Amino acid sequence: MEKGIVIFGTGSYANSKFSSLRQANIMYCVDNDSSKWGGEFNGYPIKSPQELCLDPEKPLVLVCSTYYPAISRQLEGFGFIENVDFIHVSDYLKNEEHFYKDDRKKVLLYGNCQLPFLAKYLESYELFNQTYVIYDKAFINDFSPDYWNEKLLSEIDLFIYQRVSSSYLGEQMSTEYILKRLSPKCETVSIPNSYFQGYFPQHISKRSPYGRFPYGDRNIVGAINHSEFSENEIQELVRMLANDDYYSSEELEKNTESSLEELARREAGLDVIISDFVKENYKDRYLFYTVNHPTFWVIREVAIRILKLLDFNHTHMNSLVIDSLNDLVVPIYPSVIKHLGLNFIDPSHKYPFHFSTNGLSYTFEEYMFEYARSYLQWGLNK
Repeated sequence: MEKGIVIFGTGSYANSKFSSLRQANIMYCVDNDSSKWGGEFNGYPIKSPQELCLDPEKPLVLVCSTYYPAISRQLEGFGFIENVDFIHVSDYLKNEEHFYKDDRKKVLLYGNCQLPFLAKYLESYELFNQTYVIYDKAFINDFSPDYWNEKLLSEIDLFIYQRVSSSYLGEQMSTEYILKRLSPKCETVSIPNSYFQGYFPQHISKRSPYGRFPYGDRNIVGAINHSEFSENEIQELVRMLANDDYYSSEELEKNTESSLEELARREAGLDVIISDFVKENYKDRYLFYTVNHPTFWVIREVAIRILKLLDFNHTHMNSLVIDSLNDLVVPIYPSVIKHLGLNFIDPSHKYPFHFSTNGLSYTFEEYMFEYARSYLQWGLNK
């Protein structure tokens, strides 16, 4: 009898691997987050890791997390042995002979956190599944150069990728380097790293400490420049930012045009582009939760364009909604809503709080007040 498998980790990384494990004999999942215990992940119950010590079956534990070293120590503390009782999911997938014996064309996706959701759209199309099997969605920050073994690269038939430069994680993780090592039989499809700052003129890359708020706000960071900034001053600042004329129409049109030009520049030479879709739809459809976290509208359109390149009929997907990346949402300024004429949202909209486990959501002013308080407390010295 095939040994049972337990998935350790139920976050976005685990979700990105799940479709590759559909032939595995999964029994249940475990997670260190106690708020998830008793819930489900992709249809499987979530339990405490302590349950592993009580399981008489002693299943194989697949670690589906970016915190592998810490989880390894935890499992070793339970008496589990690495590569015998537990293994990283990527090592498991590389060693699984069923992948190499599958007569369907093998697909590897390489890029950022947008790709797991893109894979879900592709796998929703039965004709795609009959022709292709997705081996992995390789998230660039989770892998080292030794991931790209020669056996894997020789077997891949379709490489779908976002450009990764050598300056980001080194030459051996760059797409230029990987493309040179693929088999001559391998087809490639280059896709955009979807990015749009039109909704977010305040965006700066500086993050708040500990990730409580996903992206920096230049207006908060610029205004709070000393530690004696009072709560009354914060409230006054937030009221100013919430004014629906804080940004002018001219400023916002210039920012949006610049962002669309930047997206088009990044897309130069790609097989799939998305800037035309963004330009046509950004006023009527909620296209981005943050500057680089697109909603389902964008990811679905990328999937449709990939299927078109592969000569598939994609009409079934036109109404399919697989929401994505909505754990990170930055509020849209009321002045942006007003002066860009955004028809999908109003200033009273409530935004889910970053990584909230209890469904907490904030209005624009509530979110900005908490952001400012957090920056005042933690951000000035970062």
